[in-house]
Amino acid sequence: MHILNAPAVTAERLDAAIDLVSEVMVLHNRPCFAPYVERLERELAALQANNDVMTRARQRLEQRRAANNNSHEVEAA
Repeated sequence: MHILNAPAVTAERLDAAIDLVSEVMVLHNRPCFAPYVERLERELAALQANNDVMTRARQRLEQRRAANNNSHEVEAA
């Protein structure tokens, strides 16, 4: 089932959810909520890992473009 206009999953939203579930778990002594915290933590880690990969990929492309531009400048001189 696809929900139209669903809010994006962001690190900030996952952090807030972890805080909320953790607070309920501790304040109401509900260790049964631990799997929810663990799931949210895994989702956050996966999101951060994906962002890290994208950042590294962008950096590699920028470095390659810079190297290509430098080699063209040397050839033109």
